[in-house]
Amino acid sequence: MVHDETMRVDYKTELIAFKMIEMFAESIPGCVLQSFAFLQLLKSGSKEGLRRAIFSIICSAATTGFTSASISYDYVSAEASERIARSGAAAQRDERACERTPREMPRTRQMRSLGAP
Repeated sequence: MVHDETMRVDYKTELIAFKMIEMFAESIPGCVLQSFAFLQLLKSGSKEGLRRAIFSIICSAATTGFTSASISYDYVSAEASERIARSGAAAQRDERACERTPREMPRTRQMRSLGAP
């Protein structure tokens, strides 16, 4: 994962934080406000604009749900990429260990390679 040394947090954490702030500061209050406007339309008995209000509420709820799902996906994918990076580093260490010459091997490995128990 690319990480600039001058950054205080990595880019995935920053992305997740800003998406959460946007969702709680804009999307959810917008959905509540649209629901309030819809209820006012119902209270007034006006049939004009009800379909548009319902459509607007559905779109807001869907985008808020999509944002929360993408936050979850970003969080999980960040953890998965870190695990993959760690396992890749472990695999590289194992490959380097296999590339050692018998002289560089520990004494017990040399004995086992010669057939000693």
